[in-house]
Amino acid sequence: HLRLWLRVPRPGRSFLLETEDASEAFKILEQIANAGVPSVCVTIATPGSVRAVYRLGDTPILWISKQGEPAASPDDLEILQREIHSLSEGREVILFDGFEILVRFNGFERAIRFLRNIVERAAVRRKIVVIPVNPAALERKQIHMIRLMTEPLYLRTGATG
Repeated sequence: HLRLWLRVPRPGRSFLLETEDASEAFKILEQIANAGVPSVCVTIATPGSVRAVYRLGDTPILWISKQGEPAASPDDLEILQREIHSLSEGREVILFDGFEILVRFNGFERAIRFLRNIVERAAVRRKIVVIPVNPAALERKQIHMIRLMTEPLYLRTGATG
């Protein structure tokens, strides 16, 4: 089987995980949550489906959706931002899965400003943000702009016995 290694970073940093499959980011969150680190999950996946696959304990999940609870619409960035800030109070790690959906509903310029706000606020409040993004869903220059405000997150996997 595969084992995932993640070096614990210093607070106040944001990481870009370029991947076609956000499941690796959820595995990271699962490890963090099970280590007792207070975290929050913001995702386009339904909270029920996330909890069915990953053991996240009492980690709050905010669903980026136009329906359901707890949910925040992808086309109302102000409310989404308020919800993220509120849920992340007292928490050290934020998993933010869904940037591509924000681009689809709001355009890249509004979505990148939104992401910059999340990243900057996390830096000031000494939180860690993990942002999985599918590079195939965005243009190369758009990925580059995200890279400018984040650090790369590289995963190493290896067989264990």
